[in-house]
Amino acid sequence: MLVFSVQDVIIRLLSGGYSGFEIVFIRGLVAIIPICFFVYMSGGLKTLRMRHPVLNIVRSSLMFFSYLTFYSALAAMPIAEVTAIFFISPLITTVFSVVFLKEYVGIRRWVAVLAGFAGVLVIVQPGSDSMNPAAFLPIMAATTYSLSVMTTRRLGPTQNGA
Repeated sequence: MLVFSVQDVIIRLLSGGYSGFEIVFIRGLVAIIPICFFVYMSGGLKTLRMRHPVLNIVRSSLMFFSYLTFYSALAAMPIAEVTAIFFISPLITTVFSVVFLKEYVGIRRWVAVLAGFAGVLVIVQPGSDSMNPAAFLPIMAATTYSLSVMTTRRLGPTQNGA
């Protein structure tokens, strides 16, 4: 969590001089170093084989859009507010798990999901004069992130050892 918090601050600082696309690109370049290390430690390039390349492209595109909208939100809003709104993603993931994966969610969890949504509505304040249109950016980031989680869940059992 410390790394993500520091990353958010750095992105906030860079957002004045770079576009969201440039920031996502730079982040990707920086991430290549640890990714190469983990690929090497987990067995080399053969671990990168895919059985479902189209679903991997969909998942990657969803994550790209999630990062882009999250970073754009960091440029337009206070970090604490962006983070608080983005925390809707586990709630959206719960709803999507029922819709797309046909998982069972009990009444206590539904109550927790509704309470979480109510909390986000308090932060966003839809319909008020103080509502910031940029608040839709972290909501979009959370939604696309949750969709990527659903895609990852579908891919999970088939990915390794292709």
